[in-house]
Amino acid sequence: MKSASKRRRQRIKDQTPGGRDYTREQVIERDSVFGECICQMCGGVIDIENEDLQIDHIIPIAEGGSDTFDNVRCTHKLCNITKFM
Repeated sequence: MKSASKRRRQRIKDQTPGGRDYTREQVIERDSVFGECICQMCGGVIDIENEDLQIDHIIPIAEGGSDTFDNVRCTHKLCNITKFM
């Protein structure tokens, strides 16, 4: 399953003009204040140790968004899930 996901992600990146690739750690570092990761939707502190973190695409890939550093943000799992409800 993971290999299919990696292939899909790489295919999306190959089709994205410009932008820059990112790692999970880079997004966490960018969205951190004083060593604590902040949810970019609600402003609360994210408990990374308990896996409460998700990397969210601001403009979803399904709607033409890119899989680049400029289009992702850190969110709580609950914030990311409930944004579609």
